[in-house]
Amino acid sequence: MDGPTSYFFTGRSRLSSEFRKANQGEGEHIHLLTQACTAVLAGEIEVKTTGRWERIGPSTAVVFDAREPHDIRTRGDAPVLKLPGLAEGIVAVTMTERIVPPSLDIFEDEIDLVVREDRFDSTYLSEPKNMSHWSEGLRRDPAKSQHFWEILVRNRNKLDSLQKVLNL
Repeated sequence: MDGPTSYFFTGRSRLSSEFRKANQGEGEHIHLLTQACTAVLAGEIEVKTTGRWERIGPSTAVVFDAREPHDIRTRGDAPVLKLPGLAEGIVAVTMTERIVPPSLDIFEDEIDLVVREDRFDSTYLSEPKNMSHWSEGLRRDPAKSQHFWEILVRNRNKLDSLQKVLNL
């Protein structure tokens, strides 16, 4: 995102506010362990799930389950928001909460790693060992990626579809 982002940590989740400019997209991706809920506070975004795009506006939220491919974007022709103190060119303001389900064996000191790095290109499911599909943080830091992999393996019995991804 081109605009500023703020993060707040609340127990087993991470809450972030995003200031989105026109014609901006995240790229289709998945979260292996976390769920995500994105709410539109101002403006409009387009959300892609199950292969189709849907426009959502203020006071609307969408929830993405773990391992559900999704994408979020703004339109190029979206009107710029005129709100006091808002940077130029912002067309949407959203709030996203990434949630670590309580059923998973993830220790308190691992929550930050999981919510920050649980983002994979959606083609990851067909090529789990191909690191080009992993989050930038996991690609850059071998110790971090090893720790994340250990968390996945530890939780493989709790998530049926995760066993298939890990080939365990």
